[in-house]
Amino acid sequence: MKNLDVAIIGLGPAGSTLGYLLAQKGYKVLGIDYKAFPREKLCAGLITDKTAQLLERIFPGSVSYLEEKKVIVFKSTSYGVGNRQGIFWQGKLERPFRIVDRKKYDFFWYEQFQKAGGKVLKERVVKVKEGKIYLTNGEILSPGLIVGADGVNSVLRRFLAQKKIVRPPHNKEQALALETFFKSSEVNLPHFPSIFFGYVPSGYIWAFPHAKGFCLGIGSNKVKDGKRLKGILDEFCLSFVKTKAQKVYAHFLPYGDFEKSPAYDNCFLLGDAAGLADPLLGEGIYYAQQSAFLLASAFSLASNKGNIRDIYLQLLAEEIKELRFALYWRKVVFSLLWVRDFYPLKWAFFRGARYLEETIQGKRSFCFLKPKR
Repeated sequence: MKNLDVAIIGLGPAGSTLGYLLAQKGYKVLGIDYKAFPREKLCAGLITDKTAQLLERIFPGSVSYLEEKKVIVFKSTSYGVGNRQGIFWQGKLERPFRIVDRKKYDFFWYEQFQKAGGKVLKERVVKVKEGKIYLTNGEILSPGLIVGADGVNSVLRRFLAQKKIVRPPHNKEQALALETFFKSSEVNLPHFPSIFFGYVPSGYIWAFPHAKGFCLGIGSNKVKDGKRLKGILDEFCLSFVKTKAQKVYAHFLPYGDFEKSPAYDNCFLLGDAAGLADPLLGEGIYYAQQSAFLLASAFSLASNKGNIRDIYLQLLAEEIKELRFALYWRKVVFSLLWVRDFYPLKWAFFRGARYLEETIQGKRSFCFLKPKR
């Protein structure tokens, strides 16, 4: 394929969103993904209000459309926070949390990319080297720009790691996550999203309602032994489901390994490939699509290819600042607030739940909970 402006490796929400935005602007974009769509995707699927607002900027009317098409399968203004004794705080939000079916959600953005004129190549990338993409079929691509949106195992990130530009995939800051699913009738928990601290160091357990039941999961960047993590999840399940998890899915997540400068020469990283996820609560969909939106904005603002990189990093700087302060709060929560089974965290919710809620929803900054402009 000749005269490609951009090749995007990976067509999850980050890659497909970028492809959609660039194809709309008239760029010749190729998306490369070895998996067929629609596909299963391990993810609890919760999106905050800041994500919903971002979706409206990218695709006006998308939130109501996704609700109508049952892509958004659940929404709630109620939420819970708990410890090993159960839920100690039930909060009420001004704007709801939403939960998406990731198989349908990813497919929606994949379709928008194609409808905008983007081309798709179903092939696996072997390596990226010196501005070229090598495919398993022997083909070699030489696009103007290369974007890695291929998750925590990013091929492009491995290439940049060899050049000491970024840390390699599977570094110590990534978290191992396990997920399992139960029918609603089997789960003895309120029917709203809840998270539970105190079961695992530097991590938590979540219980999120879905269309046909509950997704129960656990994640930690300290416990990466799958068997041990499964045992902790089983302990939780025996308390609230009365049976152990029968079928468990495992995957790695970015959890504090975000790159401050995820771009080099003509190469760019987005979303999970750049480690862009909330290092406190793990929200990743927002950062996947926000990084895509910012890179597309850099294309509009740049006068040449070199400027795209500089402008992208400038636009991304505010998000990196947020992630740095979120990482600070994670250290506070798991280093200082764990005493007496997270009693200080319980006290913090009783005293200032609105500030914490507005920070998670994007109205306040993780920088000492200051209101955003």
